[in-house]
Amino acid sequence: MFKRFSRTLSGRVSRLTDRVCAWPRAFLVIFIIPLSLPASDLSVRPQSRPDSLAFARYIASLEQPDPFTEEGPVALLIECSLPRFYKGAQMVAVRRMGENERSEYGIVGLVGDGAALDEVTTRYFALQQGIENLPLSSIQITPQNYKFRLQGEVKTGIGSAYVYDITPRKRRPGLFKGQIWIEAGTGAAVLISGRLEGAPSIGGSVDFVRETQLDEAGYARVTHLSFTVPLLGRSEVVVTERPLGNQDDIQMPQRSLKRESSRLTLPGVGLRQEHR
Repeated sequence: MFKRFSRTLSGRVSRLTDRVCAWPRAFLVIFIIPLSLPASDLSVRPQSRPDSLAFARYIASLEQPDPFTEEGPVALLIECSLPRFYKGAQMVAVRRMGENERSEYGIVGLVGDGAALDEVTTRYFALQQGIENLPLSSIQITPQNYKFRLQGEVKTGIGSAYVYDITPRKRRPGLFKGQIWIEAGTGAAVLISGRLEGAPSIGGSVDFVRETQLDEAGYARVTHLSFTVPLLGRSEVVVTERPLGNQDDIQMPQRSLKRESSRLTLPGVGLRQEHR
C-alpha cells in the first residue's frame, strides 16, 4: 500500500510540477512573440529614417546632369586677392565645354592688380584643369571613394541639412578630407568643405568651401579657396558660377579698381578673349 500511495503521490507531484513549469513557459512565449514581431522591420526602419532618405536622394542626384558642367555655358566671376599686400583683381569669364571635353574660358573683362591676376588666377585655372584630367568616377563624393559619418542636422535658413564628415578610403589625387551638407528634403549637396592636400598646380594644400544656392535667377555656386603663393604669401579666391541662358548679358562688376592688366597668360588652359 505504501508503494501504491508513493506512486500516486509521485504522479500528482509530477503533474503539479509540469503545471507550475508551464506558467513560465507560457509567459516566455507571451513576451517573446510581441518582441519578435517587429524584428522583420529592422531592415526597413533604418532605410526610412529621414537622414537615410536624404542620403539616398543625394546618391541618385549624382546621375543627373550637372548644370555647372554639362548643360551649357557658365558665367564666372573670379575675385582674387593677396591680403598681405592689399592687392586684388577681378575677372569675368564664360566657361564652355570644348571639343576635347575640357573646359575653355572666354575672358569678358579684367580689372585690378596684375600680380593678383597672374599669380593667383593662373594657379586657380591650373588646379581646375588638373581636377578635370582625373576620371570623374575616381573623385566623386560617393561611398565608393569616401567614408561617411553622420554628425547631425543643421538649419540652413530655408530648411535643414544633414552634416557628414567624409574621409577618403584611399590616398588618391583629387580626394580630400572634409564635410558635406546634404539638404534634408531634396538630397542636394548644398555645401562641401575641406582641405585638398598635395595639389601639384598649387604646390601645397588648398582649403575650400563650396556652397550651392538657389535664388530668383536660378542656381549659383560660390567657391572660396585659400592657398599659399611663393613670395606673396596666402592668397584668396572667390569664384561665383551661374549657368547662362540665351538672354543673359555679362557685366563687369562696378568696382573702383585701377585697371592694370589687360592680358593674362595661362599655359595649358583654353583661354581666349571674349568679344561682346
